[in-house]
Amino acid sequence: KRHLRFALRIHILSLFLRSQYDKIITERMESYDIMARDIEELSVGQFIIRFTSILSNRFDTTGFKRACADLYKQYTKHTATL
Repeated sequence: KRHLRFALRIHILSLFLRSQYDKIITERMESYDIMARDIEELSVGQFIIRFTSILSNRFDTTGFKRACADLYKQYTKHTATL
């Protein structure tokens, strides 16, 4: 009988934790949805949250290594860090 009560308590606790998990996931997904709608500024109480896009150009070292292996090796340095 004690084992059944204990198992029931564990089951109820797991249901509660699952509902809290679902609530957190829903809140996160809603915040991602806000960002996906291209909103640049959002007021939350006394705070203002700004979403900005940052564009950058990055060098594709893997592609360069494949296309120009000899040139890549010529400009590669061996370094050591502690």
